[in-house]
Amino acid sequence: PELATVAQQVGDVWQADMRQFPDWIQIAEEMQRPWMILVSDLSSDTVLATEMVIEAPDGDQLWRVMRQAICCPMAGEPRRPGIVQVATDELQAVLATQLEPVDVRCVASESLDHITHLMDGLAKQMTGPRRISALVESPGVTQSQVGSFYAAAADFYRKAPWRQVPADSVMRIACDRFES
Repeated sequence: PELATVAQQVGDVWQADMRQFPDWIQIAEEMQRPWMILVSDLSSDTVLATEMVIEAPDGDQLWRVMRQAICCPMAGEPRRPGIVQVATDELQAVLATQLEPVDVRCVASESLDHITHLMDGLAKQMTGPRRISALVESPGVTQSQVGSFYAAAADFYRKAPWRQVPADSVMRIACDRFES
């Protein structure tokens, strides 16, 4: 529908953002960090539209998801908010050109707490609790060591030695350096 004909809830405040997933997840047999495009309604604490993409999205993709939130939201009836908050001036400029002609103010906000809360919850659902700290933040560990560790882990994964051992085999691993 034409956006100007969609009913407006002047008191509603929405937030919209595009963020890369904080952790790696498996998508079609491959580990990736996808991007989430999310539009939420602060007034009703609901997600109105979302899209997951592999490549970094642009403002046009955010606009497409915003239009979906207005015309065909995941929750509630089609409606226009009074205000849409976004994270950056660049996103504000992109969405304002589309929203302001239909009487929706678009503003850049330093903090999008609602989107952050939703993204953290989604990440926890998909990947479990987040790590307390990264390996590279451990005392005495250099970036070179971490890179070497990940290269060795990737090589081990590609060689997949577990495929050559029957699942019911008993193994003993011993190391003179450690007692247990």
